[in-house]
Amino acid sequence: MCGRYTTNTEDEILEIRDIVEDIKIKISQDEYQFLGKEVYPSCLAPVITKSKELRVLKWGFKKWDGKGLIFNARSEGIETSKYFNPHVNENRCLIPAKLYFEWEKEDGKVIDKYQIKDANSELILMAGIVKKNDEGQEEYTIITKAAEEELSFIHERMPVIVDYDKAIRWLDGTIPVEEILKNQIVMNYQVTEKKVRAV
Repeated sequence: MCGRYTTNTEDEILEIRDIVEDIKIKISQDEYQFLGKEVYPSCLAPVITKSKELRVLKWGFKKWDGKGLIFNARSEGIETSKYFNPHVNENRCLIPAKLYFEWEKEDGKVIDKYQIKDANSELILMAGIVKKNDEGQEEYTIITKAAEEELSFIHERMPVIVDYDKAIRWLDGTIPVEEILKNQIVMNYQVTEKKVRAV
């Protein structure tokens, strides 16, 4: 699961063009205020769309019953889901982040908050999909998978991380979802306790 993450700073966002070729930055001066901030569902944040443009979109699909947001999409069954299938190949996106947060629980209570990042980079690219809501505004959600072994003690889910060299293929739909999922992502996770233990 991914319920909160931190966006990159302005300098780090500009460096994305060196990592992922041909990305066009379509962020207005007003939208730069969203960079370097902690993001939670319903926030506006930078997203790389299938057109290879970095734009600011809202995090979370409005639920079909209008109550709440769907901010994560489970990778298992995403291609057969009536809700997600129309978008998973045609409307893919990448969500750039510096790190994401996860909460460890014990007996249903939060005991620790962790920040999880690549120890060798200031950028991770999370797989996602985009759709238009009833008002015609684009929203995004983050695709998740079962947590890798070294993180499973914190939470059983994690965002799907896309390698830089597969980023464009993910966006243009030439790499299948299952290939991204079974690919052994080589990341050096740095898990830092945030000390929010409530005893």
